[in-house]
Amino acid sequence: NNIIIDSITHVTEHMSRRREVLPHLEYEYLGDERKIDPLKSTEEEILDKLKEAETNKAISSAVVNSYTGFSKIIGLEVASRARIDSDRTLASLEENEFKNLYKSLLELIDEIKNGKFKNKIYYDVEKIAEFHVVDLESLRGLEYDEFESPSKMLESVYFKRDKDDRLGQKSQALKKNISNRLSKDRSKLINLEKDLYEAEDREKYRIYGDILSANLFKVGPGYKEITLENFYTEDLEEITIPLDEKLNPQQNAQKFYKKYTKLKNAQEILKSQIDETKTNIAYLESIESQIELADEISDIEYIKSELIEEGFLKRNNKVKSKKKNKSEVEKREYKNFTIYFGKNNRQNDLLTHKMANREDIWLHIKDMPGSHVIINNNGENVPEEVIEYAAEIAAYNSKARNTGSVDVDYTNKKNVKRHPSNKPGLVNYTEFNTILVKSDKNH
Repeated sequence: NNIIIDSITHVTEHMSRRREVLPHLEYEYLGDERKIDPLKSTEEEILDKLKEAETNKAISSAVVNSYTGFSKIIGLEVASRARIDSDRTLASLEENEFKNLYKSLLELIDEIKNGKFKNKIYYDVEKIAEFHVVDLESLRGLEYDEFESPSKMLESVYFKRDKDDRLGQKSQALKKNISNRLSKDRSKLINLEKDLYEAEDREKYRIYGDILSANLFKVGPGYKEITLENFYTEDLEEITIPLDEKLNPQQNAQKFYKKYTKLKNAQEILKSQIDETKTNIAYLESIESQIELADEISDIEYIKSELIEEGFLKRNNKVKSKKKNKSEVEKREYKNFTIYFGKNNRQNDLLTHKMANREDIWLHIKDMPGSHVIINNNGENVPEEVIEYAAEIAAYNSKARNTGSVDVDYTNKKNVKRHPSNKPGLVNYTEFNTILVKSDKNH
């Protein structure tokens, strides 16, 4: 009966001079007087309205501001179909360009009138770039999904957006935690390597001590440095030795010997700490990559659970550890071969060290975090095209996704060993070949 039942937001006369929106008021459609309905207008009216549009406006804006029901994407589409840059103004168009613009506008209106709809979601990489019932030539080249009805399309759009939002919320704190840990470990590695360089350069402190001990009588009180002959060189080159002016010559010599001994003892400890820090960085980078590639909330939960077990996160007693079983690793069939791949470190470990046979083909992106991929060959020779297909899976499920062409290593599983650190997902491998593949193919 055109009576407003209720509204999410109540609008009073003090809030809007145009209309009140309150329960029990009469509803009246308020059109935009500046626009005409392209579905109810004649071709002449449509042309006249386009001619009346502000000539200093961009084409896309002029179309949107002239006709009801048209959004910015339709403005872009009309210009695209006319092969005209949508940012150009109407005033800049030649007569033939204006005719082409008008023609493409009429064609699009005709499609709408006759129900020639294509319910498509367009993707830029994996994100939704646009969705529409009109077949958008302006987005030609993008991946898309087509649906049998607008409702199915909208259901998919908002399901994905909701899922992406929840996934983003779940992963955000985890990303920040890993990013902070990586930052600390990378700084730590720089400092450790500086200390190791000094430790490896320790011999100079022993030489300082020896030369100084042989020339104690030459050192006067309060000296900050002294230049002496270096009897360890053939030409007895001069060497300048820094001194602590507060210490006597004997104490300065002893200080150098102590530093030499300390650095000698520290060298092996530093090497061990550097190896451990590098391993942690490699492991955390693999985790960081998996968080970025996660497309299910359960993937984030499994990663979180693994980090707790590895001691990188504190355990929450309310959260139970979740593990995936063998059947939950990803699987593809291609050219009569079965290809498996993991999407987290647990699955990678399970696949490589439990499920794979010694002669199966094992693949991994070169020098980057990514999935372990297995081609189950059943003792048969694996064709090059199957290896390429599996390599594309390895590239896509890695940190290099959508970066172009990347190298993927492959070898028999028997050449793949656990990393000495025993960190999940980390391995060493030998006797491998390398194949160059595209990283943006989602098989």
